[in-house]
Amino acid sequence: MLRIFPIFYLYILVVVLLKFYYIPNIIDKVSDVVPALFYVWNYKFLWVNISGNANWFLGHFWSLSME
Repeated sequence: MLRIFPIFYLYILVVVLLKFYYIPNIIDKVSDVVPALFYVWNYKFLWVNISGNANWFLGHFWSLSME
């Protein structure tokens, strides 16, 4: 937990900051980040329609949500 959590949340922070300051189309909307924040990326299709670049930049969090 001490190895994964800091880098995990740093990555999400960097993606959100890049969206606001440098690359506005890195993810479509900031609400796409919420399932990744709470480790429920596998269940995101139940309540959030995520498409586009969010699957590319945040899609690998499915493996962390399985663990």
